[in-house]
Amino acid sequence: MEKTLRRVHFAAILVIGVQVLIWAGTGFAFTFFDFQDVRGNYEKATEQPELPVAFDLAKARAALGSRTVLEARCKLVAGRPMVDFRTKDGAVLVDQDRIVSPLAEQDAVAVAVRALKVAPAVRQVRRQEVAIAEYDLELPAWRVEFDDRKDTTVYVSPTTGDVLARRNQKWRAFDLLWSLHVLGYVSRSNPAHWPLRIVGFLALVVVVSGIGIAVTSLRRKHA
Repeated sequence: MEKTLRRVHFAAILVIGVQVLIWAGTGFAFTFFDFQDVRGNYEKATEQPELPVAFDLAKARAALGSRTVLEARCKLVAGRPMVDFRTKDGAVLVDQDRIVSPLAEQDAVAVAVRALKVAPAVRQVRRQEVAIAEYDLELPAWRVEFDDRKDTTVYVSPTTGDVLARRNQKWRAFDLLWSLHVLGYVSRSNPAHWPLRIVGFLALVVVVSGIGIAVTSLRRKHA
């Protein structure tokens, strides 16, 4: 029995030994991350209170013409009161009586700056059209990069003016470790894939067979 367990244990280790080492290393590294810092919450500006209706909603609605409105919400975008209309064709942002979506670059920058408690100088602004490792959410999006020690980047929706994501060096480091942890070279968007399940099962085999070897060895020594 012990010989069989050793063979199974050795075979499983040969297949997944490196990944088990990666799991142990990344799992230990995760303990050094403050999630509030990873998510950029320490730099996040205080949420603004609900905006009172201070302009003509009917006038704003008229700017949409014959589009069917499913929902409307008043909010501040780049410091200005606007209405976020949700229509059958998607979101439409209206400033007074003028459609402003897709949002202009300067407005996207203003949204990103107001999303931070203290905004450093803007280093670069571009429209992100293709999914990348640090941002694979709603596209397109305005990508506003700031010139600070954390390399902060804020992603803004051009259709709703909402902040979609905040990224910084801590987030990127954590994401790299997480990618290694869940076999990101197979799929980094979703850990629910068969290679990870197989490796996870073999890791369980390593642990169970190792316990079995220890138990049978102890019994043999005390027999």
